[in-house]
Amino acid sequence: MVSIPLLNTITALLPIFCLAKWVLLIWFSIILMPVQLSCLMQQGESNRLAEDLLRRVTQITM
Repeated sequence: MVSIPLLNTITALLPIFCLAKWVLLIWFSIILMPVQLSCLMQQGESNRLAEDLLRRVTQITM
């Protein structure tokens, strides 16, 4: 049986973990997406690849 104080602590920390997950996702999409897109453009890859990458990240963050 899990002790009540421990359970309360875990329940209190859950929103923080969820928030941290969203912050990380948003950080990845804001900081890393332009970098990845510019790398793709420099390598002469098709725009379709870049758009696919962008679509995947927006699906993750939704």
